[in-house]
Amino acid sequence: MICSSCGQANADGDRKCSGCGAELSYDRNPTIQNSYLPNYLAPAVILTFICCMPLGAVALIFAAQVNGRQIAGQWQEAKKSSESARLWCWIAFGAGIVFWTFYIIIIVIIMILGSKGRM
Repeated sequence: MICSSCGQANADGDRKCSGCGAELSYDRNPTIQNSYLPNYLAPAVILTFICCMPLGAVALIFAAQVNGRQIAGQWQEAKKSSESARLWCWIAFGAGIVFWTFYIIIIVIIMILGSKGRM
């Protein structure tokens, strides 16, 4: 266990830090640590290329952090990254829908106006 006060590595059963003497707090909710956290990497990649590149890139950054933080034992941070990746995936999806809708409307208007000029 690593002390949150000084960063000293301690044995798993220790109650106090061997470096600074601070109380070591263990996570009281082991179900979070053993549960699966989705990283949303595949949707983030797809949304980056199809919907909205800038917002999809933000989703990619958060998605890439999830597994590494799980492996490092940073469960709360991994959960926050997973939730942020999901949020940014939905934001990128919404922005992509809006963009492609306007794009199709503009193309249709241009085609209608172009066909009227030929008559």
